[in-house]
Amino acid sequence: MGGGPELDGVLEEISDGVLLLIYDLPTEEPVKTLMRNNHLSPRERGEAEFLAQRVRAWYKWAVSRLRWLGYPLQLSVVQLSKSSLPTAKRTIDYVLRRFELATRYDRWGLYRDRRPDIKIIRLKPEGEEDAKTLLDVARETLKGILLDLREDVLRRLREEKQDPVDVYTRTKTVLRKVREMDGYRLLERDEELRGILASIEMLLA
Repeated sequence: MGGGPELDGVLEEISDGVLLLIYDLPTEEPVKTLMRNNHLSPRERGEAEFLAQRVRAWYKWAVSRLRWLGYPLQLSVVQLSKSSLPTAKRTIDYVLRRFELATRYDRWGLYRDRRPDIKIIRLKPEGEEDAKTLLDVARETLKGILLDLREDVLRRLREEKQDPVDVYTRTKTVLRKVREMDGYRLLERDEELRGILASIEMLLA
């Protein structure tokens, strides 16, 4: 891990207790099961397909919003910094409200008992090694995102010969999201991450 003393503050925060966002979101599967019912009228089938489309779009949007709140550890687990907690709470509320809108035409009550389960829990690492492991995971998450982004920029510019302005705009949007998710400010504190970020910026210059 690069950065040395610059990361001591992050280790102290994690050692004091790490925040984990855990979510389990409903999918369109209940609607698809309903549509396999041959007793649906053509009108009902159309309404069911409309509901499936709305839930599908909501699910994709919600996953994206939740995963960009921090450092994804697993499919449905995101590590949060203390500084990102207010934003996380607002986002969760927004996700829940959007779910109500997506399922407002659920005439069959398919989602009455299938609600989004989103919670934030606080775990205290047992020791310094556990805290370092959690920091390493967060750092590797950012590193992977940056390396993938750099490869994407190179491919778009050199292989696909895409418009540099379009590539610049898209990449800047992704970098903005990466900085927003980086509640520990590892992009500023870690030497290797700073180097990868600088190499991306050079490609866009």
